[in-house]
Amino acid sequence: MTSDQIIPTFGTREVLFNFPQFYLFNKSNPTVAFPNPFYQIYEGSAKASRAKIIHMNLTKEGGFKPNLDEDSLREVDLVVINTQIIQLINLLIDELKRMGSRLGTRRYDFLTLLN
Repeated sequence: MTSDQIIPTFGTREVLFNFPQFYLFNKSNPTVAFPNPFYQIYEGSAKASRAKIIHMNLTKEGGFKPNLDEDSLREVDLVVINTQIIQLINLLIDELKRMGSRLGTRRYDFLTLLN
């Protein structure tokens, strides 16, 4: 990647919502792919861009990594990657495993709510 391919911005929500609309404006059948789980701003922007949405489901079987099949790769116009969600999922899984082994999975009765 070169410096002319990087766009510095003054905020993320604005860019996540407005850039797809700008980029997809002249596409006849725009398609956007983003990780699932996702921030609602991704979906809102895709809908405002009249884009078809492809969810890249972050699953245990897939190592919680986004993935697109060949057909989706041919169809998609914009792919949104959220590194924080992907990194967070992997960190939380490691931490929950560590906590489970340290505390004993059945020893304590508590619910974990992750946001």
